[in-house]
Amino acid sequence: DEGQLLGPASASARHATTPDAVYERVRHMLLTGTWKSVSGEKTLSFPEGIEQVSICVHGDFPGAVETAKAVKRAIEDVASGNAKQ
Repeated sequence: DEGQLLGPASASARHATTPDAVYERVRHMLLTGTWKSVSGEKTLSFPEGIEQVSICVHGDFPGAVETAKAVKRAIEDVASGNAKQ
């Protein structure tokens, strides 16, 4: 439990997720600068002063296309002001 938004592909069966769940996690992260680890046991945050982040979606991850679309939608909603905390 290293604090990733999603676990590695090898752990996907243990940490199943949906595009809607990915959307909510990314939206929350972008709005608050915090997120829960995959296990939910840790709350993590960006170091102070961080203004830009990158989000990597591996193409071989199960559901990668839908996951990438959810990430894009969350980013666009936050950028346009359509996402509320």
